[in-house]
Amino acid sequence: YSVQGSGIGSLYGEQPEIGIRPMEGGEDDYSPKLNPKRSIMLSEFKVWSRQEKNGLKDFALAQCKVAVVLAVAHFGNTFEPSYQRNENKAPSMFWLVNAFLLVGTISTWTWKASSAGRGGGTPRIVCLGREQTEEWKGWMQWAFIFYHYYRVHYVYNEIRVFVSAYVWMTGFGNFLYFDRKGDFSIERFVSMIIRINYFPLMLSYFLTVPLELYYVVPLHTTGFVVTMITCFIGLQFERTLGMSYWKSRIAAVLLSFLVHVCFYETSAVELLKLFSEEYYFRFQADKYSAWLGMVGGLLWGKVGEYMNWAHGFENEQRRQMASIVQCIVGVALIAFWYIFFGSISDKYTYNPIHPYVFVFAVIGWLMVRNCTRYLTECHSTLLEFLGRNTLETYVLQFHLFMCHNVQYIPVVIPGSDKDGSAAMKFLNMLLCGCVFLSMAVWARKITVSTQLSVVDLVKHIRGTTESSVTQVLPQQSSGEEARPATNGEELVELTKAVPASGHVA
Repeated sequence: YSVQGSGIGSLYGEQPEIGIRPMEGGEDDYSPKLNPKRSIMLSEFKVWSRQEKNGLKDFALAQCKVAVVLAVAHFGNTFEPSYQRNENKAPSMFWLVNAFLLVGTISTWTWKASSAGRGGGTPRIVCLGREQTEEWKGWMQWAFIFYHYYRVHYVYNEIRVFVSAYVWMTGFGNFLYFDRKGDFSIERFVSMIIRINYFPLMLSYFLTVPLELYYVVPLHTTGFVVTMITCFIGLQFERTLGMSYWKSRIAAVLLSFLVHVCFYETSAVELLKLFSEEYYFRFQADKYSAWLGMVGGLLWGKVGEYMNWAHGFENEQRRQMASIVQCIVGVALIAFWYIFFGSISDKYTYNPIHPYVFVFAVIGWLMVRNCTRYLTECHSTLLEFLGRNTLETYVLQFHLFMCHNVQYIPVVIPGSDKDGSAAMKFLNMLLCGCVFLSMAVWARKITVSTQLSVVDLVKHIRGTTESSVTQVLPQQSSGEEARPATNGEELVELTKAVPASGHVA
């Protein structure tokens, strides 16, 4: 706003005409300016800074805590004595720790009966629910970490499938969220960017580690952004062009596929080398993973209909037959992947074909894991716990479970060096693992606290909180109404979309 009447006429003693008019964009050197919008934003910041929960106090406390985690990570990363990781090759130990995990999985196996949907009625069968998604992430992460630790090179192809399954879940879960919630707000974008990138970027900067070491982070970030854009385009097709739901979503997904092909299957992909050769390889290996996840999210409603038809409570004979067929087909798909592709011993031969074939193993696993109603209702709480902390365990494994950017094994217990006994080396691994896992869990809580605090600040600034002062200001030119705040759980989780419950994937 500007004040009228402060022009040249007042210099000659004329009585100026005082009035208030909105500024129309140009700078007026003769007019004093009042900026109520900036003043209100400052007021909102003060309100945010004084609030008890998710305010400045929580944000500052989270930064103090993350400083402690970074200090511990630096200490662990530079720890001596240590020995080279390649001298820790022990396939038998790899399978032993996986056997321990199996025992823990069975011991924490939990069953919860299928419940009716929000509208009541017959209980619904939920395939790949939130708990099962976390469980899946948990055991894959366990295998991934110990593959690094014990240098089990012959499971390289399987580990590549696990990494691609993670990226697949990014496309899958975020497609379900955006398609159902229609939440394309700045708050959502900021929330997810912080959740995925905040802690890895802090580690990379303060430990002077190249971000390429955490290559999964940019893969997840890119998958999230691409999925968000694809879903937004699909919604616009429906609203502005009058297309039906299926036509609009299929058109958006196909457009996304066309963009993928034009980039990854042409010389345009060479642009990735401007960042690094590592990114060039990693993005090529998972070039269609998130897109295939979007396809899965698009079709998941039909999958749910099939699951309730095949494994419902109406026809016991059909349920038994469906379970047998589903299990056989799932095993066949996994066997097909392994026999023709997974058994290739040369990784340089396997890598180029991996982006096109890993999905067979993923679909096969989902079919086997959900081949009975009982299995859809069960999960392991131990694996679910591990799955909730996969981002932090992924980045901290390089500095606390191993050291010197994953190239060495720390020797904390005397006698557990490369020439030490298997028992002492196992005890050393357990000690490092306890510290590593504890810090990872703490780091996740810190990241969530930072995430919620920053998102709350963004809500205040944009006027999307219920008591926000900025709600009195006119909407921006887009005309889009401010969206109500999503609940905290939806803001927090990285990959948790549940077909029946609306949790974020």
